[in-house]
Amino acid sequence: QLRKENRDVRFPQVGDYLRIPAPKVQEPVAIQVTEPELTVDTVPQQPSDSVVVLPRPAGYTPVRDLKGSFDVAVLLPFYTRDNARRSYIDSSKIVKGKPVYKVVKRNDDWIYPKSLGFVEMYEGILMAADTLRSVGLDINLHVYDI
Repeated sequence: QLRKENRDVRFPQVGDYLRIPAPKVQEPVAIQVTEPELTVDTVPQQPSDSVVVLPRPAGYTPVRDLKGSFDVAVLLPFYTRDNARRSYIDSSKIVKGKPVYKVVKRNDDWIYPKSLGFVEMYEGILMAADTLRSVGLDINLHVYDI
């Protein structure tokens, strides 16, 4: 390509000008970008202060007076042995190369950390049982620590 551009120069000397072919630059092609159509929200907006009243389904049965008795077994890991320990031995101090054992008492309201979530779940079960009792069911809870 260099020879084609400089046919009239056989033996270039110092100071001669040479044509150096550059790659052809392609004209930028205009691409037409279309924006996607935005769909209009089909849900009509309601004022925030209005109360929405939904119609009752055809097979609606009001729950007021329920009768019957249910035995419910609840099996949760409460870690009762770990929760029963009100003191622990702290051996973090070392004197003359030997650990110093010190009995540390825990507060009365202390709960073993692994059992906290399960205690909260049990409280929710108690609230649900209370709600069922209020509509007339007799619920007998049998709680087991696993």
